[in-house]
Amino acid sequence: MNGIAPGVQVIDITHQATPYDIAQGVGAGPSLRGLTRMQDGDGIEAVREIRNPKWMIGANIASTFHGRDILAPAGAHLARGDEWTTAGPVVSVASLVRLNQKAGTTDPAGLHGK
Repeated sequence: MNGIAPGVQVIDITHQATPYDIAQGVGAGPSLRGLTRMQDGDGIEAVREIRNPKWMIGANIASTFHGRDILAPAGAHLARGDEWTTAGPVVSVASLVRLNQKAGTTDPAGLHGK
């Protein structure tokens, strides 16, 4: 991310994940268009699928590392102020998958969620 947007602040929230706990480390694959709680809060006006190779790292994107190869670079492009519509083609909001997620909670020990 720093190579794309020098000085961007990255906050690591996953180092305390339990090793080999698939539920804690789950991500999104190419066939799952995950719809987050963003829709419940601010709503979603438009969606783009990240297909532009300039918004990714490497020519051969690993099928298991979308966070590293696609999502982190895309976040860096956004942090740098790049035009988000260049990330890729338009995706219908209606085609997104609504994930059954419970709201996170906070307490003196921190933030908790699944």
